[in-house]
Amino acid sequence: MITLFLILAVTCSFNLIAQQPDCFDACFYDPDVLCISLFDPVCGCDGVEYSNSCFALTSGIPSWTYGACSSSLCNAETSIQSVYQGSTGTDDEPQSYAADEYCFQAESNDELSEEATFQWDFGNGQTSSELSPCASFTTISDGQPVNEDYHVVLTVTDGDCRYTSNLLINCNAQTTECLDLEDVDFGVCAMFLGVCVINSSCVDISGCSTTAFDGVDYSAYFFTSYEDCSSECGSCVNPTQINLDAICPTVVIPVCGCDGITYNNSCEAENYYGITTYTDGPCSSQIEPCDELSNIDFGFCDMLLGVGIVDGLCTYVSGCSYTASDGVDYSESFFTDMASCSGCDQSACFNPQQVDPNGICDGQYLPVCGCDSVTYINECGAINSGVTSWIEGECLTDLIEENTSLAFIVYPNPSEDLMTIEFNQSFTGKLRLINNLGQTIHLEGIRSQRMLTLDVSSHDVGFYTLIISDNRSANILRRVLKK
Repeated sequence: MITLFLILAVTCSFNLIAQQPDCFDACFYDPDVLCISLFDPVCGCDGVEYSNSCFALTSGIPSWTYGACSSSLCNAETSIQSVYQGSTGTDDEPQSYAADEYCFQAESNDELSEEATFQWDFGNGQTSSELSPCASFTTISDGQPVNEDYHVVLTVTDGDCRYTSNLLINCNAQTTECLDLEDVDFGVCAMFLGVCVINSSCVDISGCSTTAFDGVDYSAYFFTSYEDCSSECGSCVNPTQINLDAICPTVVIPVCGCDGITYNNSCEAENYYGITTYTDGPCSSQIEPCDELSNIDFGFCDMLLGVGIVDGLCTYVSGCSYTASDGVDYSESFFTDMASCSGCDQSACFNPQQVDPNGICDGQYLPVCGCDSVTYINECGAINSGVTSWIEGECLTDLIEENTSLAFIVYPNPSEDLMTIEFNQSFTGKLRLINNLGQTIHLEGIRSQRMLTLDVSSHDVGFYTLIISDNRSANILRRVLKK
């Protein structure tokens, strides 16, 4: 056999699962490669005769038979089918070794004889004479990614005919593909795979292999640098413009970034997140009535925004604006009153089988606040109305009234430990601190005082409602924040 020394430069990406039905593989095509001028003719699968296998391969021909095309004895064409099996490697971080395993199958467009033999060369020192062998290809060695391609060659000998097919593993050249790989899982390894498009932005990606857990090789969608990815795919984020030392205003003038995320203002979008383009105003959102608002920050203001769902219950919510700190406008999730909000699904709070409009309850006023945020005369009234749970006392939503004669201030607000309540006149009555569920977590009597101290250090971080009441005037309230 004549040995040919081939200089092969690979300049494209290759899908491992794809075959070559048109007898051309751009992964091998390179007209600039210099081949030896030795005449050892091969007949390409395209029916063209080439001076030797080097000229066939660099013309993009993945398989051929040895000899001139005039031979009528060699009509078969062979090809290689590959199937990804999985990745293996060490568990240390960063990973010191990893490999991808593939199993291969020789296919032919014509029936081969029983005497046909198969010789596989996997380009990594492994060989096989089986019809359907498997082989592992190193992707990480000594903690460094393996960048060279593995050139798999299959030679089928059937009598006087020999057929050759080629396949590349890990063809890592530059791509022009811009598929968004946001939901693709490349494993938890720390190996740097390259730059690809995630959520419309070019970002660095690490993992175990460019072949993800779904068995697909995504190497065609990786770029070697952010600049290449950004130039080709029009990335929305430019990490080189991020300047965390920039001083941006705290005012919320929302802009919608090209990544579909709302930012507080253009300065933050550009300097803190590297957003290249944006439009004025928040991104369009799918905020709907009855959306849960328990974790939304509307600011420290006392302005009553309306009724919304907080921890599954209709609750009065205060804040500075319907546009929260995340820049999203939640106005569609607010109702003007409790009755309008009651249409939201609160099925866990209501049992129709226990409803008894004819049920007899005593008239004693021992109010309870139902899980539907409605005040009932007593527990019996709540049960007969179908309410499944309640807490003692009136609902917070029924206590919101104005008082024109009594006034007080609370400071500091927010506070980590002690709050001072200072009245405009000597006051006798009660002080209650209520959480967002309407539960009274602190009750204190006040007797002829103009100033008192409230310890909130043991309470969880969050908003609370402070209610001051006496027997002569209506209740007044303040929103306070424990930080």
